[in-house]
Amino acid sequence: MRARVTAVATILCTTALCACRTPPQPAAATSTRAVGRASRDPDPSLAARGVGQLTIVVREARRPDRPIAGVVVDLWESDAPPQRFTVDSAGVLRLPELAPATYRLRLSQLGWDRPTTTVRVAAGCPVVLEAYLQRLVMGISAVIVSGPNKGKTIEPGAGEPPTRLVTTTCRGS
Repeated sequence: MRARVTAVATILCTTALCACRTPPQPAAATSTRAVGRASRDPDPSLAARGVGQLTIVVREARRPDRPIAGVVVDLWESDAPPQRFTVDSAGVLRLPELAPATYRLRLSQLGWDRPTTTVRVAAGCPVVLEAYLQRLVMGISAVIVSGPNKGKTIEPGAGEPPTRLVTTTCRGS
């Protein structure tokens, strides 16, 4: 009985691997595309207090409708030690009052790309950073296919879209 179960499991695994009819794509490099846009108006209440605001939204690059919860955000200014925050279950971190400055920012979560970027926060300006993270595949070797697609190699992570960072700031800042 045990040998029969093993044989059935082997056949099922082989069938699943052979069902892949698309040619393999090269493994995605962990590159980051950064886009900046100025389309927001300054907030008078923030300007009156002399502070800016930063909202970080973290999503999957492949499925932008899916938030990534628990991403750790390290935020620091020049040589100061980083402050550490964590995005919520909706993939959002709101920092309602930040001193105007240029900040370095690093996002990290096990299994996802770890981009680092620079964000300029100006007084009166609500800044939004949308991060679409690439899923990383760790510790899995390439699969050599047998059957109709014999000899083709499928690299882990093939076809994953790269990490994309979109920063929206105020006009004129």
